[in-house]
Amino acid sequence: MKVLKIVVVLMGIGFFGTECTYAQAKKIVPIEFNEISSKSMAVVELPAKVKEAASKYAGYKIKKAFVGQHKRNKKLYKVQIARGPIVYELIINEKGKVLESRE
Repeated sequence: MKVLKIVVVLMGIGFFGTECTYAQAKKIVPIEFNEISSKSMAVVELPAKVKEAASKYAGYKIKKAFVGQHKRNKKLYKVQIARGPIVYELIINEKGKVLESRE
């Protein structure tokens, strides 16, 4: 009987322990693209990795591009892509990783 109680308690601890780990949400920190220090640039001047990341959105064409600095002196690119009336803004780092997208 004592062994059964121990097993039940251990199973309860295991169940509720894993239940809590799945309940935690991943915290997403928004990227602060400094609008004041950003400057417009020609689409042809974009680095190849940034163009490649934007081209992964099928059917969308790059309309405008901006370059700016992040807090840690890293270059970020804000690219506006459009397909008909739908326009997205992508924030992409120098390595071609899309950090944020908004409609």
